[in-house]
Amino acid sequence: MTVPSADCGETVVLEDGGVNEGAAFEATNYEDEDDEDVELEGGDMEVELGFLGEKEVHLHGPYGDWDGGKVGGSPVWLHPNTHVDVKCNGCDKSMSFLLQIYCPLDHPDQAFHRSLYLFCCRTSDCARLGHARVFRCQLPQDNLFYANHEDVNYRPLDHVDRSLKRCALCGLKAMFSCSACHVAHYCSKEHQKDHWKHGHKQDCPQCLALQELFEDVEHATTLEDNGSKYLFPEYAIHIDPEPASSVAQNTTEAKMMEAFERGMASTNQDLAQLQCVMQPNLPDGSPRTKTRTCLRTTRRLIFRKRICRHCWGRLRQSTRRTWPF
Repeated sequence: MTVPSADCGETVVLEDGGVNEGAAFEATNYEDEDDEDVELEGGDMEVELGFLGEKEVHLHGPYGDWDGGKVGGSPVWLHPNTHVDVKCNGCDKSMSFLLQIYCPLDHPDQAFHRSLYLFCCRTSDCARLGHARVFRCQLPQDNLFYANHEDVNYRPLDHVDRSLKRCALCGLKAMFSCSACHVAHYCSKEHQKDHWKHGHKQDCPQCLALQELFEDVEHATTLEDNGSKYLFPEYAIHIDPEPASSVAQNTTEAKMMEAFERGMASTNQDLAQLQCVMQPNLPDGSPRTKTRTCLRTTRRLIFRKRICRHCWGRLRQSTRRTWPF
């Protein structure tokens, strides 16, 4: 669902036309998506589902920083020298990082390592199509930052640019620094105020004394767990294969499945025949618009059906609540 990668070798083409070395980093345009190519139930595509879980502490070198996925906090860039600001197309404010997922490909060679990054605008007026943005960052197997094989000792990150200034709150490209300590950097005044309220007010004198960014463990942990106005709480993404069967394993599952099917029927959606309720008051009333609305509704319903089926399996494994993203 991403746009084709340019064959740029060891060059990264950023959205704003800037250039960095070592990766491909591009924006995805979902408006170019062909609505006729819809993968429906019954296809041969292998599906993996991601569920939110507690953060995990990785102990196996730099691969562990970005392998798998995460939700919230600040992005962990596959290419460590990525230095970008992500602005909303609507209000021109800094967007909030929502999630990232590691999804490597065997082909092309430039996508041996590949991560997708999703950002959204948290301004209430911008909650519509086009105000969420997806980026792809990728590296070939032979690159400056990581070993060719997992069983090879990790090479030192000698090529990481330590001078890049990143926002102390969101991790994106910083434009200015705290006027008191000149150590904490920020991408916007809004993020500076948010970080000040969530700990930097107390940590600023220590930053000035040490001349390096200092964050009290309690402040940092609270921000990671609870998030803020511009930062989502942090979670790990746990990946499980989609169950092969929708047959209930016990009475509880059977009741849940029955309740879900009743809810589906009440919306007058016939998944078997892929029929949708058309909205009569669409802006242009064109058949194309109605077709797109129908297909998008069908996709949502199929997704709900398949994801809920997997939730039953997760409930068997744990009494804790898990949420699909």
